[in-house]
Amino acid sequence: MTTKRKRKIKNKTRKISNKVPTINSNFDSGSIKTLSIKNSNTNTHFHISLQKEIIREGNKSQYWFYFKVSNVLGRNCFFSLKTHIDCNNGFKHLGIATSYDNEKWFLTPSKQKNKRKTKCKINKKKYTYTKSTQEVNWKIKPTKNIVWFAYYVPYPLERIYKLGNLMSKKSFVKQNTIGYSHGNRPIKMLTIGNGCRNVWLICRQHPGESIASWILEGFLKSIFSPLPNLKIHVVMTLNPDGIFLGNWYVNKNGINLNLDWKSKKSKEVKCLSKLLDKQYNDLIVDIHGDEECKQHFVSHCPTQNIELYKRVNKLLNTHNDHFQKTDYYKKLGFPCDGKTLDFLENTLTLEGCMKFKSKNNTTPEKEGLKVGATILKLLKSLF
Repeated sequence: MTTKRKRKIKNKTRKISNKVPTINSNFDSGSIKTLSIKNSNTNTHFHISLQKEIIREGNKSQYWFYFKVSNVLGRNCFFSLKTHIDCNNGFKHLGIATSYDNEKWFLTPSKQKNKRKTKCKINKKKYTYTKSTQEVNWKIKPTKNIVWFAYYVPYPLERIYKLGNLMSKKSFVKQNTIGYSHGNRPIKMLTIGNGCRNVWLICRQHPGESIASWILEGFLKSIFSPLPNLKIHVVMTLNPDGIFLGNWYVNKNGINLNLDWKSKKSKEVKCLSKLLDKQYNDLIVDIHGDEECKQHFVSHCPTQNIELYKRVNKLLNTHNDHFQKTDYYKKLGFPCDGKTLDFLENTLTLEGCMKFKSKNNTTPEKEGLKVGATILKLLKSLF
């Protein structure tokens, strides 16, 4: 190789942005708070924290963040993220979702630093967990000038609406608006088929659990014809405000929708509850994401249909070996007090693992898509 060619490659690797690095989360589902940005030579230290949510009831843990940094090409970027109350170790061994184009994602390793440990209680019961003030750190030397970061691969509100419009073009799918959120955003539902048995898939009660939408997309893109005898109702998001605002647990008014099924204070739960009460429902699947477990799992309220739970759990494990057979929440001792959706008859909660360790290093959302395809296999086997 000539000296001129060597010098050209050497100069190319030294290319560094000479503009001041910035942070921005002012977009659909974006959320972060900038504490400081410190530059020295080719290094940039970003000190950030989670945007604090007003959570009226239930677990106060927060995990969601989604932001982009600009003018960072070739710089050594160090991120220190201050977190709030954490009862479930949701940042432990977290791979930070990272993208150069906001479309293709990969994971950047992080380290968790505990500063203080005490004990906390859930729902004023005796269940105790490790509680800590934490700092999560990661570093990267970007090969492009703009980089996006998130707790998990995002699924913004705009993409949800686009998916609904795409599916509604199929002859056996109808889309309608079943109500409006507190922020006057439409709550969309797809109806697939016209059978006599009612199945519901309900998504994103908790807006930060974006894996739920990837699971739903995997289901919808796997279905090419209506299933015999089934009428499938798909609520694509019950919490459009929370998604757009970049919340983790709550809607615009600070209500955790999955703790509102007894009191029905929110407009979102009220509108869906009226529809669920109109007919007998053979199966309701409430799709969530879990930030601590190592595999996907199904949870249920012990006072409800135990035989349905056993059949569904067995079939899911048969069709997808990334599911675990045990109910992870049962081990933690979560109460079944009638506040959550799974207290309704024939309702199960499907929890997608948000920190699933892929053996072949596939991007995180692909695991969610596979779970969605598994749900379709489940319905074909179950009915």
